[in-house]
Amino acid sequence: MKKRHERTTARDTGTLIAFLILLIAAIFLFSTGRGTPDTSSLLRDQQLLIAQLSSDGNSPHGIIYGNSVNTEKLEKLASKDYETLKKELGIKSDFALYFEDENGKPISITGKPCIGSKYVKVSGYDCG
Repeated sequence: MKKRHERTTARDTGTLIAFLILLIAAIFLFSTGRGTPDTSSLLRDQQLLIAQLSSDGNSPHGIIYGNSVNTEKLEKLASKDYETLKKELGIKSDFALYFEDENGKPISITGKPCIGSKYVKVSGYDCG
């Protein structure tokens, strides 16, 4: 039996936009702390990561559907080893995924505030 998607709210849209902005910022921020970044490589990784995580039906890692997040796929993604996930996504730069609510507080992803590189901390928690 197919699950029905709940109606998208302005809060869902705001959370999604905040996620994408944080994702882009995380790629640039954490890559610049480890030597001089190759800007074209960072942009490629940024575009690739967004494409991999946005679902158009072609990406097995697609967690974003329109203005909502597929929590089942997100939990599956979060359970993977970071280096394995990075390789599967085809990303060379370090990254972290995390969500914030409308008040800027981190939203838990399987009991932790973020998934990603060990070089990233969100709310004092190592993402790796």
